[in-house]
Parts: sequence; C-alpha cells; structure tokens
Amino acid sequence: SKLSVYDEVRNGLFYFNETLFDLLPDLTRELELALERYYPGVKFVIPPFLQFGSWMGGDRDGNQYVLPATTLETALEHKRNVIENYATRIRFLIRCLSQSTNLVQVSEELQQSIALDFKRYAELGVEPDSRNKSEPYRQKLGVILFRLTDPRCSYENAEELRSELLIIKRSLLAHGGERVFNERFESLLRQVETFGFHLAAIDIREHSAKHEAALAEVIDSLGVSTASYTSLGEKERESLLTKELLSLRGLIPQAAKFSSETEITLETFRAIRQAQQWVGPEVIRNYIISMTRAPSDVLTVLLLAKESGLFSVAGKDKVKSSINVIPLFETIE
Repeated sequence: SKLSVYDEVRNGLFYFNETLFDLLPDLTRELELALERYYPGVKFVIPPFLQFGSWMGGDRDGNQYVLPATTLETALEHKRNVIENYATRIRFLIRCLSQSTNLVQVSEELQQSIALDFKRYAELGVEPDSRNKSEPYRQKLGVILFRLTDPRCSYENAEELRSELLIIKRSLLAHGGERVFNERFESLLRQVETFGFHLAAIDIREHSAKHEAALAEVIDSLGVSTASYTSLGEKERESLLTKELLSLRGLIPQAAKFSSETEITLETFRAIRQAQQWVGPEVIRNYIISMTRAPSDVLTVLLLAKESGLFSVAGKDKVKSSINVIPLFETIE
C-alpha cells in the first residue's frame, strides 16, 4: 500500500534517532580537535553550525494529503521525538554524574537553582526525590528530566532548558569536572543547541495558484474591491494588497466562511502559527511559493500570513515576520 504522510515523517525521524542525533556531538568534537591541532594555543568557541530541515509534513504542492492538521501534528511529533532523546540522555547522565558534596564542591549557583526547583515542587504538591541529597548533579538532572516529561512545569522553550544545562556546565568546569564535562555532558548541550525542541525545521510549500484562488474568494465575497480580484492587473493587485498589508484592521471577519479549498489554505497559516507557539518559532520558518510569477504572489502570502499573526507592519519601513517567504521561480517568460 502507498505510504501515508505520517509514514514519511516517521521514516525521516528514523535517521535522526539512529544517526544524526548522536553524530552531531562527534562531528563538533572532531572540528575542535582539528582546530587545536592546526592552531595550537588558540581557543575557539564553536557555535552551533548545522541546521536541519525537512519537507515531510509541509510540502503540500501537489499532495492533497498534506493538510494543516498534518503539518501541526508533524511539528508536535518532532518535539515529542527530540524530548524523548533528551530524556534518554539525561537518564544516562544521572547514572554517571554521582559526585557527592562529601568529596567535591559545587557552585553556589547550582545549589540555589536546586533550592528554587524544590520550591517549585512544593507549589505543585510534588514530593522531590530524597535519595540523592548529597549528589547535586543528580538532583539537578532529575529536576530537568521531570520538567521535560511532566506538563505541569514543562520548559517554555529550548533556551530555558539550555540555561539549566549551562548551570551544570559552569559548576563542573569550576570544580575539577572538565573531563566529565568533555566526555559525558557536552554532547547533550550541543544537541540542545542544535535541535532545540523542533529537531528539524519544516518547510512549507504551496502553489501560487492556491493562494491566488483563496484570496480572490475572500476579497470578492467581502466586497473589498469593486472589481473581481482575478480581473485586476498586476499593478492593481499590488496596490490593493499593499493597502491591506498596511491596514491596522484584519481583512477576514472571524465568522466568515468560505469554500473548503480556501478554508484549507487559510487554516494552513493558522497551523503554522500554532506550531510556532507550541513548539517554538524555529519549527516552521520557510514558506515556499511554487510557480511564483509576479510580486503579487509574494504579497498575497504576506497578507494571508498577516491574518494569522505571522506578519505585521511595525511602523514606517519596519515589518515583523515569523516566516521567511521564499518565491520559487520555475519558468522563464
């Protein structure tokens, strides 16, 4: 039988789980060693230098089965998958980082962080694990694992998780734990910096004709233009679209109803907004317009994005956009 969209998504995630997730820290470490070899005495700080993307669950040009709900579920599956990987890594670190304050020191920052964590536990009515009272790294990692897996106090974003890991890093490096950090801990930090909560960005792609048809129905049904949208020339379209983009009011009333095709197009932008809110802005950044022919094709997408809160004019010559609109030119005219 034919593979479903979700089958394609799961197949793509297989390669992250089996190869890419664990390969990334090794690749970064190899780069560090090469720099040390060829530039002795020079200290390099290597930022995250790889980003991953995927079209699976987002490319709807010619694929009727990629619906807005499909894209949103794909984004959530990315997040579930990467958090499971982090949780597995943290369980491993809990077994490894058994340093006791009877033998080593830890930072004041780490101790204060754990105290604040336990205060949060109390507010939630959760009894903290009392088995590792003299093992602060295990305590802190246990809290991180709890926050990754319990929705009552989950992290707002991956940067919040990274800041917690950096507390552990600073304590390790300040108290003789450099080898432990390099061999055990650094890989997790590298993974969080690269994969965040989104794992890989989902590229959205749709044909320009779909956007044109949807916007034409909206404009004609709401009486925005005295002439039908499809009868307008390019310059007239650009003028109308620019006017609506600069307007402070929304174009589409909340109760407005349209054809199923138009509703799917509009819902796609709402799904992008939801995915960015639930997973993070990195999960969907690129919106690709197939068969772009004129500036109005780009303005149309920006106007549809504006209706879902993805784009806005912030002032004179200033705009805010949480998506990159990418025109794809496929013909020579």
